[in-house]
Amino acid sequence: MKIYCPKCNNIIESANINVAEDIYVCSKCNELFKLSEILDQENINEAENLLRNPPKGIWIGKNNENTKIKISTHSSSAVFLIFFTLVFSSISFLIFLQILTAKSIIGLLFISVFVAVSIYLWIQVFFSLFGKIEIIININKSIKDYIFTGIGIIGKKHYINWKKIINIYAYSYHYSEGSAIKSIFMSEENKLIKIPISYINDNKRMFLLSVLKYYRRKNTNYFA
Repeated sequence: MKIYCPKCNNIIESANINVAEDIYVCSKCNELFKLSEILDQENINEAENLLRNPPKGIWIGKNNENTKIKISTHSSSAVFLIFFTLVFSSISFLIFLQILTAKSIIGLLFISVFVAVSIYLWIQVFFSLFGKIEIIININKSIKDYIFTGIGIIGKKHYINWKKIINIYAYSYHYSEGSAIKSIFMSEENKLIKIPISYINDNKRMFLLSVLKYYRRKNTNYFA
């Protein structure tokens, strides 16, 4: 990335950039500037460009009350998930019938675990097919912004206090068989907001992370 002097537009040579000290010097103006301000502005420009030109599967609507950003969680990986869930549920149902016939109390307690897993898997199937991640940014700041994840009107709504957000980051948990659960976390002073992103592609993940960081900066007066 090329860095230019904000005063004279001269290209800054790499020898005049000190990343450790967060400064760079213009050899023409002979003035010091903060490197982080340039990098932050790059991120701001990137986020604003994404909001103007969102990836496929993302809709942005604005009115006099709010900005609504909707991200579809429809995923091609749902095909494998549907197949796996059907097989798992079918096996669980057959075991359940056998245990029911045997009238085994211990067996019923055991199969209840498989039933719970089957229900969880079907929820994931429907989320990967029909789910959404929705961000509402209100113009009236007396009304809290929020993030909704779910299907239709069924799901979780997380209200956001941008000034209390300490960090926003992506995290992946990898299982031994190769699968992974991916999430974006927003850590506040006393709580952690988790946004599931396993069923959205890399473009949507990058968009969501970049836009959340953008609104955090904007709502904490990090930039004008």
